[in-house]
Amino acid sequence: MATPITVDELLDKLNSAKMGGMKIGDRFELTGELFESKYWMTGVNGEFVVMLKAQGGAQDLSVFVDKKKTAGWRDGEKVRMVVEMGEATMKGETTDGWLRVVSAEIVP
Repeated sequence: MATPITVDELLDKLNSAKMGGMKIGDRFELTGELFESKYWMTGVNGEFVVMLKAQGGAQDLSVFVDKKKTAGWRDGEKVRMVVEMGEATMKGETTDGWLRVVSAEIVP
């Protein structure tokens, strides 16, 4: 089960004290606009990252997604997705607060 939320609300939770009470395994359902594709890449942890537009373009929300699922994705397209809060290990350090796409589809 996923909690409906907007991109801005989810970013606010991530940036708030103790991540707004979010826990590993929590799932959220949102629709967002793909953004800044020139910065989509495979990060140091080996996972592919895309960005969703937040706060009218003043910010972005990064999410890990299987690169194969992003074939054909373009800036400005809307995507409906379910993301799950998780951990990631980068340069030997494991931290929480990372979002992984569970399911995603481009919406008209």
